[in-house]
Amino acid sequence: MFGTMNVLKKNWVICAALLSGLLLALCFPGYDVGGFVWVWAVPLIVALWAGLSGESVKRFKRKAFFLGWCSGLVFWLMTVNWFLAMGDLDNVPQAGAWFAWIGLSAYLAVYFGVWAVFLATVGNPWQRAWAGACTRSRSSAGDEESVREKKSRIDELVEKKLAGGKRKKFDLMGGFGTSVRVMRFAVMHASLWVVLEWLRGWLFTGFTWNGLGVAFHENATMAQAADLVGVVGLSFLPILVCSMLVQLGKRLVDEAKAGGKFKAHWEIAFTVGLVAMSFVYGIVKMRECKNSEKLVVRVLLLQPNISQNEKWGDEIQQVKNYEWFAREVKEVFENLNNEAIEKAATTGGSQAAELPDVVILPESALTHGLIYEESVENAFITPMADQVLRYDLLARGNHSVIFGSNFYEGETIDAGMGPQIGVKFGGRDYNAIAIAGPREVVEMDDEDGADEQVYKVSSLDIYGKVHLVPFGEYFPDIPFRESIYGALYGSNPGMNFTKGTSFDPLPLKVGEGSVGVIPAVCFEDSVGRVTRKFVRAEPQMIVNVTNDGWFGESKAARQHLANARFRAIELRRPMVRSANTGVSCIIDTAGGLRDDVTKKMQVLTDEDGSIFTDGNLFGHVRVPVKPRWTLYALAGDWFVILCAFLAAGMIVIGKFKK
Repeated sequence: MFGTMNVLKKNWVICAALLSGLLLALCFPGYDVGGFVWVWAVPLIVALWAGLSGESVKRFKRKAFFLGWCSGLVFWLMTVNWFLAMGDLDNVPQAGAWFAWIGLSAYLAVYFGVWAVFLATVGNPWQRAWAGACTRSRSSAGDEESVREKKSRIDELVEKKLAGGKRKKFDLMGGFGTSVRVMRFAVMHASLWVVLEWLRGWLFTGFTWNGLGVAFHENATMAQAADLVGVVGLSFLPILVCSMLVQLGKRLVDEAKAGGKFKAHWEIAFTVGLVAMSFVYGIVKMRECKNSEKLVVRVLLLQPNISQNEKWGDEIQQVKNYEWFAREVKEVFENLNNEAIEKAATTGGSQAAELPDVVILPESALTHGLIYEESVENAFITPMADQVLRYDLLARGNHSVIFGSNFYEGETIDAGMGPQIGVKFGGRDYNAIAIAGPREVVEMDDEDGADEQVYKVSSLDIYGKVHLVPFGEYFPDIPFRESIYGALYGSNPGMNFTKGTSFDPLPLKVGEGSVGVIPAVCFEDSVGRVTRKFVRAEPQMIVNVTNDGWFGESKAARQHLANARFRAIELRRPMVRSANTGVSCIIDTAGGLRDDVTKKMQVLTDEDGSIFTDGNLFGHVRVPVKPRWTLYALAGDWFVILCAFLAAGMIVIGKFKK
């Protein structure tokens, strides 16, 4: 026992860094202890400011980076361990899943390490260890007594106390200067974090997953400020609080040592004031979202819960998948009609059923795909998909169908009811989302000259995904490309998806009017800088089709939902999500999952509450009739730019004062 205590005492610095990573991971889906977001960085900051020493500047920085990197590594290993579930797929080796998990975690932890170096050097309010390290690296004779730190105000007070100075009454403004200094450093630390988190979401196409602000996914009030600063900007306050707490603790200890001569701590009022302002803003915005005039869009979400191994199976398996969609739509429409008839018999009202305006299928639901010739405007539906749409999915009402599908470049090789296409090898291919309008009746003459009614899809609008996932949807041209791909997937690089270029919303017919659809395929609903480009001054809703079946029944699906909820808040547009294995749901403009009118949770689950189930969800999307432009939608990552200037300004001020 004593040996363990000695080891912990000797290595408390690394233990503190690991503790910070653990506390931060607990804030996210899979653990859900969100309150730790306000204190998670405290152990790491204490370790950086109180536990470092070194023989040189270079070694000192290495220690700081290592502590931050270890903290980040623990966080990422705990939160993206769903990569290991890919090893259960037939086409992904276990070694590839482990490589993706550990390799990505190690890379993402680098941003923690860079932040830690800043905190331990220019961001250290006392800079004792940093100044000592610099002195040792510059001194050839080792005469450290010739270089002394300037005495702080508290040190001077301590000397006066020891000298028998008279006690003064509590001075309200006596600690104001020190409080300003505390907040200057706290703002610097928070600003640097925001900039680095944004950089992480942009560099090498970016990984925006699980930013610090996403820890507020269950704290609706604090999440509302995302419409001002984006989810990245939400990370500012938690870091500010952590930095202030550590500096406040140091001040209180020093003042206690000075004989209990405590000063006013204006940093507390400043920090609490900022948090309170964010809280009040959240309450006001949630009330505003609830009371705005809305257009109701009735949606039917289908979740087949098909494993990745079965989704792209042989032709027989794919036909079975299509049959499941057809049966589910038929059953829902029959049930809604029967309920309307029963209600009319009881109340004497109308027998007209409340039917869906749109049926939504997940990513790549129609695996036979879409084809275009020469240009993407000249698009066709493959025969199998065409049959399913016309005679199953669109056959029971005046509604549209939104579905995910691959969009291939091809050529017509025969004519018929649905064009038969031969796919060109090496053509441009897109991961797409499409809207098929309500079917129309076309009068034609049959072989005997008699009139015949033929159904066709009235319109087809297609969006090609613009933000592709590296190593998943395309493989970068990097050294050892074939070897890395072989380790991940067991084969050489094959087809890459092409990056889409359009940021135009897709039109969705709703009654006599229309609603603009902001399309988001797969993880695009976690990238705010992409979705904001689709915002227009018209009724709009975000539609995400995704397939998280790659990661089995891991926490990936819940984390995906947590990240997606902030797109609805940032843009004040509701979101509909249709997922292959979960989470299929409807999100309102405040990021909530409960219908304001019916008070029902609009999340697809089974009777045991599991999101990993097959079935359907019929719900209501309440789209603002006159949606407002949020500051984030208008100005994007303006707050990141402000933080960059704030951090630089605070560093310059600190150098000048020194």
